[in-house]
Amino acid sequence: LGNLVMEPLVGSFIKDTFRRDLWLARFGPLASMCTFLGFALVPVGPLIFSLLIFPFVVGAADAATRAVLVATQSGVDSGAALGGLGAVETLAALVTPVWLGILYSRMAAEGRPAETWYPLVGTAAIAAAILLFTPPYPAAKTAATTTPEAVLAEGAIA
Repeated sequence: LGNLVMEPLVGSFIKDTFRRDLWLARFGPLASMCTFLGFALVPVGPLIFSLLIFPFVVGAADAATRAVLVATQSGVDSGAALGGLGAVETLAALVTPVWLGILYSRMAAEGRPAETWYPLVGTAAIAAAILLFTPPYPAAKTAATTTPEAVLAEGAIA
């Protein structure tokens, strides 16, 4: 759903595909930051459902992040970069719930469960700052290295 709304919206302002994907990727950590901050600040109740818009933005940013990652690599390096991203995401999916559960139980015991979300706000803010202030650049691609035969040959050499 996020892609159906976000990509055409951003694409109407930015025509260059790489720049469009980079802006979409930047929205991901910003939306995550808003979600986590909302979980920390919004009291439990119907108002918490107002935060549900942000995961759609994160979902749209996910595909754009992969597109930016691939565009910054050349040839077969893009596959290695996606593999590395998959490994980091898998590790995060295994470690984060355990870490967050331990942190939540300690903070809840002290009567401050909402403060559990602030480290996640900080992590998302760091990711957003990196994408905003040190943007990646697309890899230089020439016609000779972007043909299917050249990419296959590069993979056979590597």
